[in-house]
Amino acid sequence: MANDNEKKPSSLPEGLSSIADDEAITEINLTDFLEESSKAAPLFEGFHEDIESTEKSIESELQSLYDDIVGSGPEVIVPKPMSVLTASEAEPAKVALSDPQIPEDGEASSLDDLWMNPEDYYDEEIPVVSLDEDEPDVYEVSEPQVVEEETPEEPETGADAAKDDIFSMIDMLKADSDGETGFGDILSEIEANQGIATVDTELSVAASLVTDPAAYEADDTVWDLPEEETDSAVEAVADAPAEEIPAPEKAVDTDSEDFQRELAILLGDEVPEEKPSASAGFMIDIPDDGNDYEAAAAQPEKLYEPEPMGSGIAYMTEEEFEAKEAEKKAKRKREKKEEKEEKPESKAAGIVRKVVLAISAITIVVCSAIIVNTYIVQPLMFRKTAQQVADQMSQNISQHDQTAVVDSRLESEFPGVEFPEGMLAKYGQLYAANKDLRGWVSIDGLDINFPVAQGVDNDYYLEKDIYGKYTMYGVPFFDYRMTDFRNLHRNNVIYGHNMRSDDYIFGNLENYRTVDGFKTAPVIECNTIYGDYTWFVYAVFITNSDPKDDNGYLFPYNFIDISTAKFEGYIDEIDKRKLYTTGVDINVSDKILTLSTCCYDFNEARLVVVARLKRDGESVSVDTSKAIENPNPKYPQAWYDANKKAVNPYAQDARW
Repeated sequence: MANDNEKKPSSLPEGLSSIADDEAITEINLTDFLEESSKAAPLFEGFHEDIESTEKSIESELQSLYDDIVGSGPEVIVPKPMSVLTASEAEPAKVALSDPQIPEDGEASSLDDLWMNPEDYYDEEIPVVSLDEDEPDVYEVSEPQVVEEETPEEPETGADAAKDDIFSMIDMLKADSDGETGFGDILSEIEANQGIATVDTELSVAASLVTDPAAYEADDTVWDLPEEETDSAVEAVADAPAEEIPAPEKAVDTDSEDFQRELAILLGDEVPEEKPSASAGFMIDIPDDGNDYEAAAAQPEKLYEPEPMGSGIAYMTEEEFEAKEAEKKAKRKREKKEEKEEKPESKAAGIVRKVVLAISAITIVVCSAIIVNTYIVQPLMFRKTAQQVADQMSQNISQHDQTAVVDSRLESEFPGVEFPEGMLAKYGQLYAANKDLRGWVSIDGLDINFPVAQGVDNDYYLEKDIYGKYTMYGVPFFDYRMTDFRNLHRNNVIYGHNMRSDDYIFGNLENYRTVDGFKTAPVIECNTIYGDYTWFVYAVFITNSDPKDDNGYLFPYNFIDISTAKFEGYIDEIDKRKLYTTGVDINVSDKILTLSTCCYDFNEARLVVVARLKRDGESVSVDTSKAIENPNPKYPQAWYDANKKAVNPYAQDARW
């Protein structure tokens, strides 16, 4: 690597060597650099190509420089450099200077005149450019030195004489490099030409390395300043006043080994072998690509694990990629495991977690229990109880006459039970179990066969069976306002559930929505504990149980006793509402049975079945062929809304 604090000085004249001192130049030992870069190909990938490109550029610049210099004087003064020789010119013959020929007209050649009368060729408007970095911003031009005319000695013949002549001329050029004439003019011309780069010994040796790389172990070369910086420097000096441009201060040691070696290269002579010093190298302006090459070369051990370059792309095989990803996953898994082990669950967090789990488990168990109870346990228990009661009732009927009332034998069977006077004996055993028993209802064809109770209100038996035990099915019950079960009321009302999950209790009353359903069960048996009664289905309709469902009106279908005139109005009202005409007639002297259950046409809707009591002497059969569907029954407003009916034809109808 280059020494940061010291650079090898050049023995060329000041104007040519100053470029080596430019701050943008970095000195690198070629041998070490190539050796280290070969070990780290990924880091310096493409750098050898840059060097080769640079060498070709140097050859082109050398050829241009050579052509410009040759064009200013005889060919024998500046032979072609070795670096640009062709194969046929690899060993050029030495050129001997012949005696100068004087033109016939007696005038000296232009070159001889230049040497003899330099003051005639001096032009103060052409500044002498120096690229030394330490020169001040303001230049002063020293007084031009006048070279005394000397009569050139007669040149000796032979190669030695020719070489002496060349040395003499070069000495004169060096003496005139203070800006008066000669070599200084050539330098100014070179500096003013953007296509010509200032070069020194390092440049020539680098060019030689291209043609014969084996002849050198380490050589010096140099890149010129960036084009924009060179142009700026030349323009700055060209615009300065001539008196401000100073003359070169450094003298050239013509006897030094470096100078002799550089001169031999310039003349094309054999260059003496020189053992490269520790600081030998070549000068190259490395473009700033974001990488610290000096740091990389100073620490070669890091080259074996290179960091990705800004413009480089690292490729890996599919197997390597999969292995790397698997390693990352394993690492994350280990880190999570270690983090879990390092951070044990706090006592409070553990308790909360256990409580949440317990609550979740309890919730699941409770919900499961509710579902099982609703859809399995309760239906089974209800059906079992209902079947036991029905079997007991059938047994009692078989043991007692249909019209027999409670007697002393039954009273002795159930001591302590006070039976109502006139109660039928077949209901005695069930009444002894529950004194709220008021009758029995059965409908052939609809699987309805239950005892009927009566509570203190219309809610008591909503969730109790005939024995007073809990069941979500409840039991059919009479309206609590009924009191006369011996003679009956004008309207005898029974309520019962219609479960969504099954058809128990009054769920099968839904069959009465159609004429066909009516034809399967036109007769209802509904008895009280005092007598047995038969009823014929007269009307089926949908009504509301909440006033808001019918514009604030609640249809009072569940009345108990009303006047004859009022009852006649009620018959007219249900005739508007009934879904079909059954063919059964009714008059104001008839008593009716009303079965009411919930339905789901709209919120709080009710399905109502009205049956007329069988008259004395009337047949128990019903002619169902007379049943006719009502094309436009009257519904509550909520039904029209639920079914998206825009018009309610009974909206202005008088309220009963």
